Amino acid sequence: MGSYYLREWHMRWFESQAIDGVAIRDISDDYAGFSISGPNSNKLLMRVTRDDVSSKALPFLGCGHFDIGLLRCKVARISVAGELGYEMSCAAAEHQALRETLIKASDGLGLVEIGFNALLSLRLEKSFGIWSAEYRQGYTPGMTGLDRFVVFDKAQFIGRDAALKERSLGSQTLLVTLEVDAGDADASGYEPV
Repeated sequence: MGSYYLREWHMRWFESQAIDGVAIRDISDDYAGFSISGPNSNKLLMRVTRDDVSSKALPFLGCGHFDIGLLRCKVARISVAGELGYEMSCAAAEHQALRETLIKASDGLGLVEIGFNALLSLRLEKSFGIWSAEYRQGYTPGMTGLDRFVVFDKAQFIGRDAALKERSLGSQTLLVTLEVDAGDADASGYEPV
């Protein structure tokens, strides 16, 4: 599950890489979720679970299954808003219950519900790129700064030779975020200069 709007692209890639005996199924329609971000996001999460959600138990990019209220959820410590945050997903039929659980537990934490476009604007303020907008097949990990997530000493992975070559030679092109000094410009992303 993941990136709902890119699911067909992802499925084609996974299916092209599948080895004998591996079954792949898109479960995106079975799950729905929310993202919580900001300085109080961990406090909110601690109010709705008895599970350990400390930085040690759930580090950046860590994920696991947690009981959120009465729901069993997949929780990942990630936020495209550039702040401390979490993405949590539950069965689609339980989505409303997850929202109500989070809202009920948020007293005094300043919870404000925002829409997807507001989240996109926040991510651009923090220069947090996403696939299909800033990141595409034509960019390498070194060009985007995503090479910090590549485990170069892993014995084998798709694109390993090219990634090692780029690391040793450096990237000729770098993807950067530019700040525009204008009060009436909306940030929308994927606007190359």
